[in-house]
Amino acid sequence: MIDIKRIVVISLLVALSGCAPSATKVFLNESGRSSDAVFFFKHLDQSVDRDGVVNRRVTRIEGFPYLAANRFLASVKSRVQTKEAFNTWIDRLAELSLESRYSEVMNLSADEIKRLHRETGMIDEPTREDLWESVKKYALLMREKDQVRKNYMSVLKEVIEVPDDYSMTLRILGVYPIAALPIAYVSDGFFDTLREWQKMSPGEHEILGELTTYQLRNSEGPSLEEVSRRYQALEQDKLGLPVLDEALRSDLVRAYAPLIVQDSVDHYDRIGSVFWQENRSLGINPDNPVIYFYFSNAYYNGNPVWQINYVFWYSGRLGDNAPWFEHGMIDGVTFRVSLDSNGKPFMQDLMNNCGCSHQFYPRKNNVAGIKKRSMMFDALVPAWMPEEYPENPMQIRINSGWHQVQHIGAGPGAGKSKSYDLIPYEELESLPFPGEERRSMFNDEGIAPGSERIEPYFMFSGGIREIGAMRQRGHHPIAMIGRSHFDDPFLFDLHFIWQ
Repeated sequence: MIDIKRIVVISLLVALSGCAPSATKVFLNESGRSSDAVFFFKHLDQSVDRDGVVNRRVTRIEGFPYLAANRFLASVKSRVQTKEAFNTWIDRLAELSLESRYSEVMNLSADEIKRLHRETGMIDEPTREDLWESVKKYALLMREKDQVRKNYMSVLKEVIEVPDDYSMTLRILGVYPIAALPIAYVSDGFFDTLREWQKMSPGEHEILGELTTYQLRNSEGPSLEEVSRRYQALEQDKLGLPVLDEALRSDLVRAYAPLIVQDSVDHYDRIGSVFWQENRSLGINPDNPVIYFYFSNAYYNGNPVWQINYVFWYSGRLGDNAPWFEHGMIDGVTFRVSLDSNGKPFMQDLMNNCGCSHQFYPRKNNVAGIKKRSMMFDALVPAWMPEEYPENPMQIRINSGWHQVQHIGAGPGAGKSKSYDLIPYEELESLPFPGEERRSMFNDEGIAPGSERIEPYFMFSGGIREIGAMRQRGHHPIAMIGRSHFDDPFLFDLHFIWQ
């Protein structure tokens, strides 16, 4: 007797595998996965795509809807050799998938949830909680079925790949080899300006408005020595990363939280929380100063390390100080602290949230030299990490309107004081939306809607789509000459020779 249901499931798996390598197609065709699980994820992905709520912070893995990757986890595949390391890797991939799927479920419209439940034959009166429980259940069922297969590791290594954020089409249309010359000239002049700013003392910088220092509210907590001691005592997982518990994560985020010294002229210089306005456009609430944080991973001299990212937002890049062609609504800065095996900072780097103005501030005695990279700028190091840091808090001086970092130092702030709170970055990916629903700050292309600039009209030759717009984590190309990403786990090792 012909098993119609199995034929349908196999056809679905073939379709889901798309252009996957042949070994992956064979794996999926012979998977024996639950037909309910296959149908569920097929319709879930269709609903998420149709509703425009795909969470682009991760890359979906074709044929494995219960896993997701980022650049670090994709890079790990070449290092995974043992069964124990493979299981740890799969745990991270599965955890990342659930994190992104949670925001997608929370952001789905009520009508789409009802449609999804009809298509998958679930209960008559659906809730988001029911849907989320189904996600977890079917993810576990798929994983349990796949992980007993002998070629599971080799198939996953073959299929996991995170694409870059550059468009070859745009570079061809923009005649990139020729356009790169004026781009390089302008960029080089801007980099010189950043270096000159850092040579100046804080008192030498012109103040266009008044200085306001944003500092962490209730900053009391364990000493740096205590946090470092706990960090050094951590066990490592099979990928070589210290295993951070929630308590230590919280203490690390608070211990290295920066002071933001802002030259404030108008409303566009006030740091605030992100929200959806009644007219369904993004707004910044300056009465609620917030820094959003998240953890990431990179390599330092070949070894995996933890990083803390601090992200803050302004209502716009505006005013006389900012170049006219960069003007637009919503602006922001990301400041990142990378920790060595002792839990101490060996590198700070930062960028504007469009991916521009990326610059490194390494600890000087850790660096033996800066590597030369063919057809790319050398690492921009306007200054070294202050020697007084981290015993004294990091101080970041930012100019008005343009929101460029003019000086970094360590010590007390200046001007009047405001307190900010720390909030997980995940909240940006599922904010209350008019109509009793929720939406991410970012659209399904990883761009904050309404933050687009006019720059793409004359700077598209660099290959960056929507250049100048505010971008979601995982989607920050940081070089117009060559290719480079803020979340490239090899970024430091590619640029620096370590002591």
